[in-house]
Amino acid sequence: TWADEHHIQIRHVNAKIDTFDFVRYKKEGFLDDNIFVQNGDVIFVPSLKSGTPSVVVEGFIEEPGVYPIKKGEMLSDFVGRIKGFDRSIDPSKITVTRQSNPDGQQIFHINLFCNNNNNDNDALPDIELQNGDRINLPTVINRVYVQGAVNVPGGYYYMVGLKAKDYVGLAGGTREMGSINKVRVLHFDDDTQEKGPNAEVRPGDTIIVPQTSRRKFLEYLQIVTSIASVILAYIAAQRR
Repeated sequence: TWADEHHIQIRHVNAKIDTFDFVRYKKEGFLDDNIFVQNGDVIFVPSLKSGTPSVVVEGFIEEPGVYPIKKGEMLSDFVGRIKGFDRSIDPSKITVTRQSNPDGQQIFHINLFCNNNNNDNDALPDIELQNGDRINLPTVINRVYVQGAVNVPGGYYYMVGLKAKDYVGLAGGTREMGSINKVRVLHFDDDTQEKGPNAEVRPGDTIIVPQTSRRKFLEYLQIVTSIASVILAYIAAQRR
């Protein structure tokens, strides 16, 4: 994590030292930058010098941790440089937390998909990074979760246009006495609820299929019957 990938040294046996910018090579891929090594050479990877500007990267990234930044480097360039753009990353919901003063923090909401002409007033299109920034790369939420009285509860990929009843169908339909008409959709993004089989479903939502009152009554009756059987068996054993 603390390696200085910009200034890797190849120390040749003839005392010559070449410098290899591994970050540039990974980004641009010029074969001429890939230095040949010879028998007896030493490849030395230095650590970042104390005081090197750096940021902390968190979230759904393959290698979270501390990364050095360049002077004036923008968030979009930085994420591209560390190969942070991934199918599972949501570039529209990145947050950058900055210690503005000893007593407070600033939190910037970044939408790298937006531009200055759109109506997303709560998010910035990009930001220049500063030493000590903490970057969170969130994952894309593309599943809908079905719970309750269905045959195969679990998470299902979100598909545009499907209603609550469609996801219940994907979950194998309702179990005996499951109530499709009383299905509830818990919206992930605003904590609201909708009811009914035709309720709108959004990514991250949870669909709950309740059991009917009759089903619950039968389950309670089974429990009571089991307890009564145990009690009667115990009484009978005491009389012997």
